[in-house]
Amino acid sequence: ELNIPLRTLRKPGPSLYKIAGKTNKDWTRKWLADPVAFRPNTYMPKFWGLDNNQHTPLRNEVEMNAITEFLFAVSEQDSYPPPPVAGDIARGRELVQEVGCLACHVIDEKLTDLKPTKEIRAYLDRTEYQRARSQGPQLGGTGSKTSVNWLYAWLKDPKKYHPETKMPNLRLSDQEAADIASYLASLRRPKTDAQSVPVVDDDELDRVTLEYLQVTLPRRLAEEKIHQLDDLIEPYFADTEVMAYYTDPTRLVREEAQVTALRKEYEETYDDAIQRKMEQVAAGVKQTKAKMAAAKQRVAALTPQEKKNIYLGGKLIDRYGCYACHNIHGFENAKPIGTELSEWGSKTVDKLDFGLLDIPKDRISWLKQKLKAPRSYDIGRIGITRSPQEYLKMPKFNLTEEQMDQIVTVVTGMTNEKLSPKQPRQLTPAEHMIERGRWMVKELNCTGCHQIEGKGWAIRATGVPTGMEPPMVSGKPGQLRQGQRTNPDWLFRFLQHPITGEVRPWLKSRMPTFGLTDAEANVLVKYFAYEGRAQFPYQSPQINTDPAHLAAGKQLFEQLKCALCHIVEGKALGKPLAEIPAEDLPRLAPNLTIAAQRLQRDWLVNKWLPDPLNLVPGTRMPQFEYGATIAPNILGGDGQKQREALVDYVLSLGAADHTAAVPVQ
Repeated sequence: ELNIPLRTLRKPGPSLYKIAGKTNKDWTRKWLADPVAFRPNTYMPKFWGLDNNQHTPLRNEVEMNAITEFLFAVSEQDSYPPPPVAGDIARGRELVQEVGCLACHVIDEKLTDLKPTKEIRAYLDRTEYQRARSQGPQLGGTGSKTSVNWLYAWLKDPKKYHPETKMPNLRLSDQEAADIASYLASLRRPKTDAQSVPVVDDDELDRVTLEYLQVTLPRRLAEEKIHQLDDLIEPYFADTEVMAYYTDPTRLVREEAQVTALRKEYEETYDDAIQRKMEQVAAGVKQTKAKMAAAKQRVAALTPQEKKNIYLGGKLIDRYGCYACHNIHGFENAKPIGTELSEWGSKTVDKLDFGLLDIPKDRISWLKQKLKAPRSYDIGRIGITRSPQEYLKMPKFNLTEEQMDQIVTVVTGMTNEKLSPKQPRQLTPAEHMIERGRWMVKELNCTGCHQIEGKGWAIRATGVPTGMEPPMVSGKPGQLRQGQRTNPDWLFRFLQHPITGEVRPWLKSRMPTFGLTDAEANVLVKYFAYEGRAQFPYQSPQINTDPAHLAAGKQLFEQLKCALCHIVEGKALGKPLAEIPAEDLPRLAPNLTIAAQRLQRDWLVNKWLPDPLNLVPGTRMPQFEYGATIAPNILGGDGQKQREALVDYVLSLGAADHTAAVPVQ
């Protein structure tokens, strides 16, 4: 057992802060009714039509409509203008294939049907492959859900819509974004489009609203309150900071009293610091009152029906715990509704409610049934011993039998058994950093495009031609290690601000901009260094700039025809990149003009040049026999000196843009 570093997870579902600008109410109602019907791969669970509410269609429609109305009422009301250029659907389809979208997304393929090819099985098993390809949502049906305008804005800057999104920025041009948006908008679900949304029964809305009001009020008062809901829904229309004043009504009174006390103290002392404090608190009070007045005004403009839906929608979101997976205004500080699972595996069977079901009375059977049919334990009790608000509320997740077995294994293994301090393996600082890096690689789905620690390259199964896939980052033991290859300073900058085409301009897939913070980029840089057992912090040695030494390197560079494949000053194969035919692009090799900034001299001299085929199996880099075999008249046929001269010449190509650090003493 390991003491693995703790990490904070983002909410798994999309942010709903701006849902009104992304989709429409009808689609949201259809989605809530049956998420899997629209998106077969979704993990969004089903809440209605289950064992304890499948016979209450009127109530179900009321609940789904109320949640929808609430979300749209409290949503930011952003609008999205049309793209500045017309999009080309056919070109958009090509771009989705080329730039790397399919490393994280599928179009219509079902997750259960995704199986790695024989080639991919060398790097990923079936579960790993499916996880990589489902990092992002299934793209089929996108046009039934949202518009070209929203898609264009999303593709250009995903974090503007959702700052915590995993979706990176691919630095698309206006034309590229318009093309992809047009293609995605053309992907529709005709069955969903044709589906009508049932009309909500007004009497049922009143009945369910009264039911929730009666949780805290006698029936007579609840019947009066249903027509006076303003004060109950007003907090939803205030910003997060102001909502605290509704939770604690005396807070504003206390702050006003503080202003009065500070004013009196200032009049007695004429202390400038007290005056500044008084003005600061007074300004805050004034701003809070203005925001509360604006919220009151918004609520006053609502119809009675809208007020009921917003009140009920808020109660239902609280009951079902929607905020645990989504960002929802008004629920930023709400606590999860689920049962604590940390020691569930130690729960005794007598504490499990098997209801009236005829299943084996053991933990594993109970948990498997809970995952398979979570509301089935209410069967036989509905309307007899339980009222609607007492019904089980765990939804049904879109899980396969294998996934359910995996969850059962994990949860039953979470027990109250305590290990002594000596039993868990204590990670060294380097191992701790490696584990942090591995978590980040997993969260960013780096193995969707790259091979890292021998795992990855899911993108190879999406039709990317051989030689056009993103490069290996680190291989299996004995193979390439990124921390030994690249300069940490360059890698840090590249991870934060990759430049399209900087290293391998012939590739159509793009290293995304993830918007990493300094701390996050440092985690990855240190991970690659420690995982590769490289010196860290790294200090790059100065190259040997002796003219005779560099002349020998240049002679080798020309003799070995390095510039035939490698890019130097925008040229390869003897011509500018723009003139190279598409069929010749897989022959190209990385840009050597930036080698001085990017690559470590020791790695080039002592690892890469002597044995490229072992470091990167299948590489097109030739394995030359340096020494008397290829150049007996250069540097006396000394292979080590030849490699050093060749490397120093290559590093001199971009040395003007690179300041070498002082060599380690």
